[in-house]
Amino acid sequence: MSVHYSSRLGYGFIVQRKEYREFPEEKFKRFQESDYAFAIDGWDPDNSTYFFGLMIWHADPSEYFMVPPVTPYPHEELMKMIDEYTSFFPNQKSYMPHNYVLSCVD
Repeated sequence: MSVHYSSRLGYGFIVQRKEYREFPEEKFKRFQESDYAFAIDGWDPDNSTYFFGLMIWHADPSEYFMVPPVTPYPHEELMKMIDEYTSFFPNQKSYMPHNYVLSCVD
């Protein structure tokens, strides 16, 4: 088996393992199946740090992409993603998403 790496740009939230390990099994399954949840370490998705948000760009090894100064985010999709994030994590101090460059194991 080979390992595939990629870099990605996303707008959303980082979810550490400690934040979702308290979930009941059914809620964790719904979280993993969300269109917005992405395991940064795809080889171990049950223990990975997750990115929860909108995936904007993707580059495989030796590829590149230019990041525009302001990345357009579809308002409707952005609001849907934030609403879903708040349903999984209702007690966060902030619901302000950020841009993240992710170094991923796919």
